[in-house]
Amino acid sequence: MRPPRFLLRGGLAIAAGLLLSGALAAPASADHPEPPPRPFQAEDAGEDGCTIFETGGEALWRATHPGEDHRVEISGEARVVQTPGAPGYCLPVIPADRQIEFTAYAGGAAVAEHIEPIDAAASPGQYQFDFSGATAFDRLTVAVCQERREDGSSWEGRCGDEVTVRPDGGADEAQPYFHEFEVPDACHRATVDATLQWIDPRRVRVEGTAVLELIAPEYPCDPIEPAGEYRVLFTANHHDSVVEETEVSYEPVETAEEFSRLLPSDPDADIDVHYVVAKVCAFDHEGAMTGCLEDSIRTIEPQAEQERYCEYTFAVTADWGNGYMGSVAITPLVEPLHHWTVVITLPDGRVIQSVWNAEWTQNGSVAELTNTSWNGPVPVGGTVEVGFIVSGSSDPAPLIEVYGNGRACEPAL
Repeated sequence: MRPPRFLLRGGLAIAAGLLLSGALAAPASADHPEPPPRPFQAEDAGEDGCTIFETGGEALWRATHPGEDHRVEISGEARVVQTPGAPGYCLPVIPADRQIEFTAYAGGAAVAEHIEPIDAAASPGQYQFDFSGATAFDRLTVAVCQERREDGSSWEGRCGDEVTVRPDGGADEAQPYFHEFEVPDACHRATVDATLQWIDPRRVRVEGTAVLELIAPEYPCDPIEPAGEYRVLFTANHHDSVVEETEVSYEPVETAEEFSRLLPSDPDADIDVHYVVAKVCAFDHEGAMTGCLEDSIRTIEPQAEQERYCEYTFAVTADWGNGYMGSVAITPLVEPLHHWTVVITLPDGRVIQSVWNAEWTQNGSVAELTNTSWNGPVPVGGTVEVGFIVSGSSDPAPLIEVYGNGRACEPAL
């Protein structure tokens, strides 16, 4: 077992209103509202059982305009903590050096990595760096790990728990799977203690321990020859079809090591995992399954999606060929809106001529519409509507982004 974790404390206006063009003098740039920084914490236990290598910080997805590189700013603290421990609790070994490994993903593929060393002599230490690129980053992973081998290779157990950070904060929490039973020989107990976490809709991380321990050393075990062995099965499913299955064998507690698997194991797999079935089954000496323990069978699904904070609709309400009228309606779903913003990115050659029910600025192809002093507060379930006139064709449609209280709103279902 690991020692206890030490976490860082770280409605629309009348036609006359259409002629009020608002403020046409645009600032140097119209910044998109940004989601709040997303916190992260990760750790790994040293080989002595008393040292904890840990990090905590936050990732900020910076807003960008078309043509600009996407950027995520990461800042945090790395530290080494000694747990108190009872006398003799710490093992007489020097823990290996650790480092913090960050990986950025775009479209489900790893596109950038960054390594931040942990210096025990300078603990706590601060760090700050950016990921930037032409493609938007959909998530980051953070893990505290031992350094790789000289040839760059890794091994199971090299890193502590990997943490996933997303711009919308919608990372799925790890869900536990635990089962314990006494083996028929009457002196051994088998335990599986695992977690399952959807790191994206197509990938599930399964990790934990499966151990076999002697619980009655003072009594002779049943002399009946064991019929085979027990294994833990994790089966990933898409609807009613099996995507992939992985097995973990029980090992004697003296040599048991943590397991960590990805389902499916193919990093290019392109099918959603809708649920995972976990169960403990018995196998004979030839490796054939002889049965599963009924009380061990459990179906695990990804947690419900994060509640939609607010939503919007966009419609072209009038179109005369070389111009059109558009409308955006915003509805808060969780809490009242105190301020809201609509960012409109127009195709080349299109220009907004006028806006109503909002203050607005335009810089190049990007226009930013914000609430006035009288229509900023919007109650839950209420709707605020903003309209605008564009010179140019309505095809292709403009790109619409909507933010309420600084948080992204989703298109209405």
